[in-house]
Amino acid sequence: MSSGDDRFDGMLLALAQQTGGIEPLLEAIFGFLGRKTDFYKFHKDPKVAEDLVVKVFRSHQDRALQKERHAEEERAKLKAKEALIKQRQEAEKRKRDEEAEQRALRAKEEAARARQAAASKTKTAAASSPTTVQKQADFGIEEIESDEEEEEEVENNTAEAMPDATRAEGDSKAEPADGEDESANTESKGQTPNAGNGGSGPGYTWTQTLADLEVQVPVLPGTRGRQLNIDIARAHLIVGVKGEEPIIDGKFFAEVNASEAYWVLDEGTVIITLEKANKMEWWDCLITGHPTIDTSKVEPENSKLSDLDGDTRGVVEKMMYDQRQKAAGLPTSEEQEKQRIMEQFMAAHPEMDFSQAKIQ
Repeated sequence: MSSGDDRFDGMLLALAQQTGGIEPLLEAIFGFLGRKTDFYKFHKDPKVAEDLVVKVFRSHQDRALQKERHAEEERAKLKAKEALIKQRQEAEKRKRDEEAEQRALRAKEEAARARQAAASKTKTAAASSPTTVQKQADFGIEEIESDEEEEEEVENNTAEAMPDATRAEGDSKAEPADGEDESANTESKGQTPNAGNGGSGPGYTWTQTLADLEVQVPVLPGTRGRQLNIDIARAHLIVGVKGEEPIIDGKFFAEVNASEAYWVLDEGTVIITLEKANKMEWWDCLITGHPTIDTSKVEPENSKLSDLDGDTRGVVEKMMYDQRQKAAGLPTSEEQEKQRIMEQFMAAHPEMDFSQAKIQ
């Protein structure tokens, strides 16, 4: 009977409930073997029966321990992914804050320079005005001409003192055709990518690497996970709250590996992590028909293992090691552990024939 055979679970469960514990259950089973079978005397050496019991016990013990190790690894993988997501979000927030500070500082400096230049030109114009008045008194007909020259000079000085942004605005108004062409080119290429090489859509933002995508969808404070309606398919995504219009409901730009997708609800934001089916292309939008980005401006960043904590780094390094082993056709760390356990068991039972044994 294989370890996965559950045909007798109902009967054994009823027996366990009646006996009231593991030890009484084993007593009942071994008592049955003694009363109704020749289990204890079918071989001249009584140790054969004992070895058989130990063999079956060890087999099921190894499966149970292996299952528990696998569950622990899965929990560690999930913890590692969540830590990576959190670190990425914090890095993006720091970068956005720094960029906002730099923009504000540049705007302040430009405004100060513009005020200083305007004040300097005004002083120059004021210093030259007495001479102009004197000319107007001495030469009546030149009065109008002098006024016109002075106005032209003040206008020129003011134009030179204007900041670059204001002059650019004036140029665009003077040459509407060129401005319209530039605007049209910008729209055709799409938005400038955000710090995570992604963009934004109606009700969400997204970032990407060559291999993965992350989608952030804000929801109302107090929303619980069981209230969400999230469906991730190979080519389609639905995100929303049950009983309401979906926030996202559309076709992906390209296909994803739906079996590798997962999501978490973190402080009022749904964070969805996706794995691209084609890991050699940048997406210009998350959902077909939504705003696009200019992928020519994407700036990929390399992740560093040194940025991770000890436990997370260990899990990531193990995953990378297993990937390299698989690519080289060599056993993974889990398969090596199985082989080690088998070798220990064989060494402890030299009397047994393992020539036909297979490790799965």
